Amino acid sequence: MNRVLLPVFLGLLATPTAAAQSVIDDFETYSIASGSAETTGSISLDDTTITGTGQGPGLVSDGCTYSAYGGELQWNGDAYFGLGTRTLLANLVNTLTLEYDSPVTQVDLELKAFSGFPDSVVITGLLGGSVVYTSAPIAVAGPGAVPFSLTGTTVDEISITGSYTFSPIIDNHAYRGGMRLDINGLCPGPATVVLTGATPFGSVAFASSPALGTYSIPSGPCLGTLIDLATPTLLGYETADGSGTINLPVFLPAGLCGQFVQAVDMTTCIISNTTTI
Repeated sequence: MNRVLLPVFLGLLATPTAAAQSVIDDFETYSIASGSAETTGSISLDDTTITGTGQGPGLVSDGCTYSAYGGELQWNGDAYFGLGTRTLLANLVNTLTLEYDSPVTQVDLELKAFSGFPDSVVITGLLGGSVVYTSAPIAVAGPGAVPFSLTGTTVDEISITGSYTFSPIIDNHAYRGGMRLDINGLCPGPATVVLTGATPFGSVAFASSPALGTYSIPSGPCLGTLIDLATPTLLGYETADGSGTINLPVFLPAGLCGQFVQAVDMTTCIISNTTTI
């Protein structure tokens, strides 16, 4: 991944793993009686969370954290105020925040409202803390699902904001895309670089920097793409396997220890998360 490491990379074959695919949360995992709702006692929820009510882990899939900043999450049972299935909202605040473990390029979900409480919903997408998408107001008349899709805009966070002292209701949340970069091992010393979610058989660029920041790629097929590194150094290119995965053993020199690394898919110009060596 730099001039020292490139000879190690050349000629190595990636190990196939599962291709990136949609993750779906239908919110049917929480035990709650029909016709009722329950505040969970938790501000945030991911796959590891045990709620304040003692349920979990595994209530949602690995890959997204649902948060009610300033409030707490509420699970709605089916038949509660006309809802047909179990759903999730943020109570005491008007915004439900979805934070993805790595950037995603496809988000689909259903918006719902309580019977008798029609809502106007605005969805904001962020990447690296900057707003990259804002929807027009979405009218949600009641419990009937209003589909929402965000395609082709890379985000790592979505805010769903409504009109009441509770957030809009969501159901059947699916998301896909984004590359996941992990570096496992010692620095200095032997390690493994694992990247998933790239274009099958596509080229991926790796860069490093001692600090996070914003940098616009100045040339090439991804001209103008913003990455999250300050004054990055190009480490090299690798080719993903047929499942979009790179899985490579490397030896990390002392000069890279503590630096941030990010990958760019040179076909789609999608960026990965940043990780620290």
